[in-house]
Amino acid sequence: MNHIEMTRIVQRQLAVDLNCTVDDLNGEKDSFVFVEAGQNSGRRPIPHNDRQFDMLSMGNAIIVSAVPEILAFVKPQLIGASRDDAFSMPFVHGQSLYYLPDLSQISQLPPPDGFTYELIEKSDIPPLYQFDGFHNALQYDVNHPRPDVLAALAKHGNQIVGMAGASADCANLWQVGMDVLP
Repeated sequence: MNHIEMTRIVQRQLAVDLNCTVDDLNGEKDSFVFVEAGQNSGRRPIPHNDRQFDMLSMGNAIIVSAVPEILAFVKPQLIGASRDDAFSMPFVHGQSLYYLPDLSQISQLPPPDGFTYELIEKSDIPPLYQFDGFHNALQYDVNHPRPDVLAALAKHGNQIVGMAGASADCANLWQVGMDVLP
């Protein structure tokens, strides 16, 4: 898979999640696209509520997906705002950055002296739930709607000191979370 294919997969999923179109995500100039949030089939299993508000920047577009009452409140404040100003608005909370890897730049590195790496697949992940402190890497719930599917451990001796875990956010996307002990 190359970067273009990954981008297309992500755009198709985001269009379903945000109730917009892939063309909206491919905006050629800095622009806001305002859409009403929807419960579309194939949407990632992230709960929506009666105060739903999502704002996403991808490429040049800024997609604002929200329930009608929220759209009526935020739209006048966002029209004409810069990207930085939009994401600095007082009603914006919990920003997250997501990246797609450049597969041509990835290579396996040897662990530092005294450390080892271990890869754990889905069926062998639940025993890792006994180790606290890796809540970005693991869901700690075998019945979670976004199940753990892969974990990479960094060990110093026999102690797990770091972990990267992938959860299946939907059929086509996995999300990676990481934790490192102090």
